[in-house]
Amino acid sequence: MVIASLGIALLAFVSPVNKVYAEEYAVVGISDDGEAEVGTEYSLGDSVKGIVSPDGTTLTVSGTGVMKKTAANAGIDTSKLTTVIFEEGITTIANGFLKDCGTLSCELKLPSTLTYIGISAFGGCYGLTGDLIIPEGVTWIDEHAFSGCSGFNGDLVIPGTCKDLKKGAFYNTGFKNLYLEEGVERIEMETFRNCKFSNPLVIPDSMVHIWSYGFSYCPNIPSVDFGDGIQIIGDGAFFKCTSLAGIIEIPDSVTIIGKETFSNDNRISMIKGGENITSLGVGAFYATVSVDTSVMTTNELLKTYDWAGSNRVYIEVSPENFHGVSMTGGVSPITTIDVTLPLNGLSFAIDENRNLSARTSVIQNNCNCPIDVYLLDISKSSNEPDVVAENTYTEKEWNNLSKADTLSKIALKVNDQELFTIFNNSERDGDLALKVGSIKSGFSSTEELELTPGAQYGKNFGNKELIKFQYDLVFEFRVP
Repeated sequence: MVIASLGIALLAFVSPVNKVYAEEYAVVGISDDGEAEVGTEYSLGDSVKGIVSPDGTTLTVSGTGVMKKTAANAGIDTSKLTTVIFEEGITTIANGFLKDCGTLSCELKLPSTLTYIGISAFGGCYGLTGDLIIPEGVTWIDEHAFSGCSGFNGDLVIPGTCKDLKKGAFYNTGFKNLYLEEGVERIEMETFRNCKFSNPLVIPDSMVHIWSYGFSYCPNIPSVDFGDGIQIIGDGAFFKCTSLAGIIEIPDSVTIIGKETFSNDNRISMIKGGENITSLGVGAFYATVSVDTSVMTTNELLKTYDWAGSNRVYIEVSPENFHGVSMTGGVSPITTIDVTLPLNGLSFAIDENRNLSARTSVIQNNCNCPIDVYLLDISKSSNEPDVVAENTYTEKEWNNLSKADTLSKIALKVNDQELFTIFNNSERDGDLALKVGSIKSGFSSTEELELTPGAQYGKNFGNKELIKFQYDLVFEFRVP
């Protein structure tokens, strides 16, 4: 101790030429040979100081109250820092305190007196490692406070005193486990995006709101258990959480689920609950196998949200360029829609024996909502016969038409529905659309609807050629 006090006395007379900003000198320890180890002291606030070790690798933060400066603004050279130590008494960590300090390679121990962690305080400090225990008493972790701290590889524990986790606070961190204690209320936008949590996620009863993309792109989360207080699960909250599996139970407290909430590449087998949902976004449950209709029927869900102001989508089918249609997006609220018509328009032929040979088309429904199929319009090239009503002629008259009439008039059907009315409708009109069938929701397998053409036609073709006909169609798909 005598040596230490002598060290301080001698250092008091060091020339100020060596000072950086308002730096002072302080004993940071005693070496093995009994010499005082002297560090450089910097002001970080009215009552907060930082002391850097002689070799520039360790920063010790001490004092009481609010930190007001970043390390850089205080004049601290952070290029060699590997360790930061916080002593008791500090209540806040300043915005950007050690932002992008890539040389840090220590575990971070925060003081129990802490109440606030500032914006990007440790953002980009990718060498921080181990666990991070947020102290009881922290009420607020601000935006991107630990964003990019990918080196953390242990547990992250958030206490119940911390009500609000701000935007991107833990974006792209490497923690293996997340523990949210009772009392946490809000997870803001992208708070835990692209994190590596692999433990079952338990959302406490105190949680009321998970904002957009809060847990998106977390590939290792195996399951999520929502507490009974959750009210809003925002857009893409669990988007691309590819390991999510099993049953997801939506508590009765939930009223809003955003778009693409559980969308894409997960292994969820069923969505249960959610009987009080009033708004459900586009593609909320896309790629899930089923919805438990005992508590939440598909029709009830469909009626909770408008489909971009309409419940219809149109697909034109042209024989010249049609090889199949794939529709994605724009259908709400359950999922995107993927409709495929693999064959050309309305296609059939009359062979040399004057027999009709019709080509059946198939509509496939691969999404989690039922579809009603309507034929809205039909047109032809100049070479195809005009479409007339079946009762234009009697059966005998049809059989006795002249060759010219035989080649110029035909009565068409699809699934026994006559097409004359819509063929003669020059404008798209919902009242004249012809319903040709419905397809159940494809929860666990593709559901299909066959469209079988039929015709009433003259028999007087007068040759043995195979006569082929094709018509352009416009289908309309409606959510019931």
